[in-house]
Amino acid sequence: MSSTVVNVLQFKILEMAKSTSLLYLAAFCSMASLLGATRNLSSDHAAPLSPSLPQPGRQLTQAGSSSIKRGVSPLLGEDAATQNNLDTSLPVFHNDTGAQAPSTASRIAGIESASAQISDGCDDNTPATGPGGAAGANVPPGATTNSIDYHTPGQVLRGTVHTYVIYYGSFNSTAKTLIQHFLTYVGSSNWYGINTLYGDTTGFVNQSSTFVRAYQVVGTPFGTSIGDADVEAIIEQAIVGGGLGPRDTNAVYYLLTAANIIQTSGFCQFYCGYHSYYTGAGGSKIKYAFVGNPEQCYGACASSPTGTLTPNGVKGIDAMISIVAHEFVEAISDPYLDAWYDMNGNENADKCAYVYGPTSAAANGAASNILLPNNSTGKRFLIQQNWVNANGGYCGMSKPTAV
Repeated sequence: MSSTVVNVLQFKILEMAKSTSLLYLAAFCSMASLLGATRNLSSDHAAPLSPSLPQPGRQLTQAGSSSIKRGVSPLLGEDAATQNNLDTSLPVFHNDTGAQAPSTASRIAGIESASAQISDGCDDNTPATGPGGAAGANVPPGATTNSIDYHTPGQVLRGTVHTYVIYYGSFNSTAKTLIQHFLTYVGSSNWYGINTLYGDTTGFVNQSSTFVRAYQVVGTPFGTSIGDADVEAIIEQAIVGGGLGPRDTNAVYYLLTAANIIQTSGFCQFYCGYHSYYTGAGGSKIKYAFVGNPEQCYGACASSPTGTLTPNGVKGIDAMISIVAHEFVEAISDPYLDAWYDMNGNENADKCAYVYGPTSAAANGAASNILLPNNSTGKRFLIQQNWVNANGGYCGMSKPTAV
């Protein structure tokens, strides 16, 4: 048995010891199902994580942050051009320097590239109750048929979800246009419609989102190396003094950073983006996402069937948009990290990370799989699929006509 598999198994055993419910599950799940899905790798340090340590998954803290968060794991050690075709092997991690031990428990989770299309083989043992008729809800513990579970009393974002963008570092007009175009039109797409299959005890996600406005931070007042606490401080300052107020609690605020900005808690090493929330003035819960520019580590945080040739010819921004999409649907279906996820802590987009499905050629020959809007004025993008919470569960670009 390889050392990587042993490490994953070690973590599974440690995680199952956290609660009697998981121990109960372990008695009924086969060893193959335990090894069938890898976990997110993260740490509260930016140093590479040694494969010799038990690999932390959904439960970790991040130094300097008061909130919990869930993130997108990179494709370390994999060939980005071929990653789209991988569906069974464990991620390969090449680490040559010192290791940092995992920190204590809080929640964090990430995209799994290699196992994105693999059902975990066992279902979460947390009692699931939710909106009538929702796939994966109102079922006995462990009886979910779509390999993702609803957890009471988790909430989703309903109604029209608003998006705001905060640019930190230098972004040219082309980059901003592409990002804002995507967020303007994605809410009416069939791809976004997949999220309407997710709900909570009071209703379902609606097919409605709108881009509100963006703010460019002047200079880099927090420096070019920022941590998790800085991310929240930058967002807060943009809301209070940058024209993004008043506070919007039915929204996702994006902090997007330029290619020269380092996120010291592990961007490019342990994650490519993450979403979380914090409590602002008056008790308002601000949902947000951090996404760095994958040009820093293109082989780790981006993949395409056409390699570095991307639909809009700006590889870092094109790759960033797929991560923006990933975090968007997760922040809607699991805004407080307590609603929709599987027994491995994977949210809906995690289960389809770096999986694109059929593609068509953009004008420059690059692979693309969505046109927004879907007419002659549209722009082409390559974004990952999302987990369809119906008919047993699968990765797709639209929901089925009949559920």
